[in-house]
Amino acid sequence: MASHRLGVPAPIISDRQFSKPLMCGPGPNDLYPAVAAAYAAPVISPACAEYYKVIEDIRAGIQYAFQTRSNLVLAVSGSGHAGMETVICNLLAPGELLLVPSRGLWDERAKDMARRYGIRVETIKTSEPFTTFSLEELESALERHRPAGLFITHGDSSTGTLQTLKGLGDLCHKYDTLLLVDIVASLGAEPVLMDEWGVDGAYASCQKALSGPAGVAPVAFSARADAYYASWQKALSGPAGVAPVAFSARAERSYSGCRRRVCVVPEGAEQAGRAFSARAEAKIFSRSHDVPFYFDITFLARQWKCYDDTFFYHHTLSSPLLFALRACLSQLAQESLPRAWARHAAVTAHFHARLRAHGFRFLVRRPEDRMNAITTVLPGMECNTFVAELRSKAWSTEVTKDRGEWKRKTCCADPHNAGGAGRRREKDSTGFILIIIHGYRHNIMITPGLGPTAGVAVRVGLMGANASAAVADRVADAMADVAGLRNATE
Repeated sequence: MASHRLGVPAPIISDRQFSKPLMCGPGPNDLYPAVAAAYAAPVISPACAEYYKVIEDIRAGIQYAFQTRSNLVLAVSGSGHAGMETVICNLLAPGELLLVPSRGLWDERAKDMARRYGIRVETIKTSEPFTTFSLEELESALERHRPAGLFITHGDSSTGTLQTLKGLGDLCHKYDTLLLVDIVASLGAEPVLMDEWGVDGAYASCQKALSGPAGVAPVAFSARADAYYASWQKALSGPAGVAPVAFSARAERSYSGCRRRVCVVPEGAEQAGRAFSARAEAKIFSRSHDVPFYFDITFLARQWKCYDDTFFYHHTLSSPLLFALRACLSQLAQESLPRAWARHAAVTAHFHARLRAHGFRFLVRRPEDRMNAITTVLPGMECNTFVAELRSKAWSTEVTKDRGEWKRKTCCADPHNAGGAGRRREKDSTGFILIIIHGYRHNIMITPGLGPTAGVAVRVGLMGANASAAVADRVADAMADVAGLRNATE
């Protein structure tokens, strides 16, 4: 064996005692058992036939979840931000104008991301904090700015607000504007109807209401956006988290004319080009600007076989994430979208009723502006302290044997000394047996506010695997206990 002098010693990496909390923040969420099992499936190669069977299943699942007939649906490797970047950089060119109606952190991220690509940005704000936009407000901004694209967040996890999208696609197309939508926190918990609403590009992620692992983001483009793809199909040919992408049929109509003008596309693409909307597809197929290699939809569409069965290597996708995403989409399909939407709505209504009974107040004043999946709550105390107490408030029980009788004493413990849940057997100073059982009283993970809600509210997520009345009751009672409010033990 060759001898080499190592300048860096081997680290000591040891497991730490950990008591898993109930994940009830705005994401990540607890996994469905079927998703956890799928996540542990053996690693496979793109050379395996099963690999492309998984991809085929995922694309069908994305079409169902997004409610789009577009064939330009796929998953990009990465978190929801990877989906955001894929949609923005493929649909807008440097110098074009993106209008961002901003009400939370993710709209601000989109603005920052667009500017890094040389895209001009205009923004509008809601008339009141923690509310949503009316169609009249949005049309006024569209008419004034005439942007190439409008980016908006459907369910905003930073504020807990839900923006109405019905009718917005028609307004955008009236002003020749592409509609880009963040559905990360709403997919699976709220109705999402991409084709019906005229959405041109949308992206989601796996760790919210789909109850999967982070690192995979579903994305979709409409026919309008898909046309942007064509000019690169001829010029570029060549070559693995995961984000599903889809383009709607609107893009395909624009794409057909563009295809004849500027590019050669794979055989069958005209029939298959419904993963991006017709409007989106037309723009993609005719674009003249370069995009990052990693997010180039012209390459990704070929790797995901959106148009034909020809093998094309772009990057190595994570097969555990692919298996997990397929399981998420399968779970959603088995339950059905209407039942999933109804379950989340019913659980949220129950949870809100319990919080009101305990005396909590909501950050989002109008019920029609609130999301089903994520609730922003005014805790009545410092937010970070409230979150920490809900996670780490500990208890311990001492059981002693004295003169043949067992005696039990339960009390709150210092969470920093309690460690994870467990038990210890020892003898006390008198020689009697002492059994100490300790653990966390609540062990529930929620998060403080983020962006505009930082220091103002806490964010509670009841979605996916945790969207149940039992979990809602446990969280509501624990919150009341930490805040010292009434009915905490009822």
